[in-house]
Amino acid sequence: MHQLLARLAAPLCLTALFLVAPTASAQVLLCSAPVTPACVMENYDISADADTERCKTDVEAYVANAQEYSQCLRDAADEMTATSDEVMKQFRCKTGLTEDC
Repeated sequence: MHQLLARLAAPLCLTALFLVAPTASAQVLLCSAPVTPACVMENYDISADADTERCKTDVEAYVANAQEYSQCLRDAADEMTATSDEVMKQFRCKTGLTEDC
């Protein structure tokens, strides 16, 4: 049983290490999509003024989090582009395809 747990835990440890380990140029970005507020769901009653205000606050927070999420995705895409460019440069240097090393 212990060996089975150790075999199953190893990939998880590597995954966790990958998610927080620095890359060649920066930290790996972790972007979390915001959760849609429950109050905008079809069967949710917000007829009371207090519920309406709470829902408005939740929706405003959702919109702000969605904008942060979008920016995080753009940053992650930019980081991936920079990383792939660096990998290609390293490959070209190792294979003598470029002298710009």
